[in-house]
Amino acid sequence: MDNTRKQHLYDAAKIGVTCVFTYFVSYCLRNVLSVSSVDILGEGRLTKEVIGFFSSVHLIVYAAGQLLNGLIGDIVKPKYMAACGLLLSGAASIVFPFLSSYAGGIAVFAVMGFGLSMLRGPFVKTISENMEAKYARVCCVCLTSTSFCGPLVVGLAAIFCRWRTLFVIFGALTVGMAAVSFCLLTLLERRGKIRALPGEGSVRTGFAAIFRLDHFPVYMLIAMIAEISASSITFWIPAYTAERLGLSEIAASSVLSAVSLAAAAAPFVCLAMLKLFRENRVRMMRTMFVSAACLYVVMFLCGGSRVNILLLMLARFLIGCASSLIWSVYVPGLAKSGKVSGAGGVLDFSGYLGASAANALFSAVMPMVGWNGIVLMWCGCMLLGLGATFFLRGNRTPQSGVGAAQRPASRG
Repeated sequence: MDNTRKQHLYDAAKIGVTCVFTYFVSYCLRNVLSVSSVDILGEGRLTKEVIGFFSSVHLIVYAAGQLLNGLIGDIVKPKYMAACGLLLSGAASIVFPFLSSYAGGIAVFAVMGFGLSMLRGPFVKTISENMEAKYARVCCVCLTSTSFCGPLVVGLAAIFCRWRTLFVIFGALTVGMAAVSFCLLTLLERRGKIRALPGEGSVRTGFAAIFRLDHFPVYMLIAMIAEISASSITFWIPAYTAERLGLSEIAASSVLSAVSLAAAAAPFVCLAMLKLFRENRVRMMRTMFVSAACLYVVMFLCGGSRVNILLLMLARFLIGCASSLIWSVYVPGLAKSGKVSGAGGVLDFSGYLGASAANALFSAVMPMVGWNGIVLMWCGCMLLGLGATFFLRGNRTPQSGVGAAQRPASRG
């Protein structure tokens, strides 16, 4: 490897580590409520319906924020958006344990959702536009993996800490990360490793152009199904394992960590599996969705805790692979359009809008259908994702040039 390529690799690593670790901290914070749900329910402070509503508020505001902030991220520098978002969400988390009003809880999770929505689009744009395609794909895989590692870390912390402590610890960590990421991104920018994002254009014109991108509306629906699995289904895993499988609070938190660990491997395995499918990402998506649907059917038929846990892990892994095809292959491949942040924001918006609706639906029908009915609904979501893939054409992913605009040859 010549010196120029070594320098490009080194620069890509610095950009990637900064963006990925910052995003990882934010994903830890957003999973605190889910991991703490069993502890909060045991204390009798809130009901399942209230917790589900708080989660839905968070997801709705997060979805709307992704739409707005994703479009803004094509114009504003990521360091400003990241610092502001981390400060808002971290402060909200610290405040929540000290609130006693229902309205206060709604406000906290609305602020948290909006703050956390200011990160992904700008980070994916920064990665995609400032390194070679092969490095951008790997960095985006790492960025995606943080959504699975977050629940793992918080789940492990929940074994040793009560829910109030979790909210304060991860809130403070997020606030601290705001300062760290701002300094690192500023340093990379001054050294010419990150090109200055353009300060021209408008949100309105950018929004219209996004829907003219390759098969974008179909990918919106697929992203929605993938996010239902990542957010809504994962959110209810601690309650599912505690109530349907009869596990203890600590065991339920451990199961969430195990499921999250399996899902964390998905983005990395995804790239290797894509080679087995000869770069045909649509065929691979179909296989993932139909396999996950079959696993949920077996969960419905089998009540054994060990088998259920294994099936949960496998299903979450498979949908993690399908999601990675969107975020690590399709979205970075839009780099030359200049709409990576906006496209990511719209995809996230559709995903979290669907996840919010699904979360509210699951909590509303749970008293009527029970956990068996909920599992069948999870299966139905996977079949809907499978159906969406049949509207895609041009299945094959190019062998080269996917994932990013090429990095400028000289960086000074």
